[in-house]
Amino acid sequence: MARAICCLGSAKDWCSGSGGDGRVDCSCGGVGDRGGIWYSNKNLSFGIVDLGLFPNAAEKFGISLGSSDKLPTFILFESGIEITRFPELDFVAKAFNPPISKKLLCRHFELDRHLLDYINGK
Repeated sequence: MARAICCLGSAKDWCSGSGGDGRVDCSCGGVGDRGGIWYSNKNLSFGIVDLGLFPNAAEKFGISLGSSDKLPTFILFESGIEITRFPELDFVAKAFNPPISKKLLCRHFELDRHLLDYINGK
């Protein structure tokens, strides 16, 4: 069963400032290109789609490019079908929302369970 988590947004939504080495961190909440290394396996992969370069993808998945509270959006696909996303379609921005982090996304997408299923051959 092929699964993929895609981070959809524009580079400005997930890239933070450069560190001491001058490189820019574009890890998409810690689960994108680098954070996904911990959870990637033959059944689960990770990717990033820059909606600035592919605006048709925003329209296809109902993402408003003018709404910063919905960017970036993370979507879990299974066999090409959307299973769940973060934030949810009915998400309402509040005065304080926790920052997107690896821990938050791991909990939302149950990444530990997917990893254990893979290890146990499920």
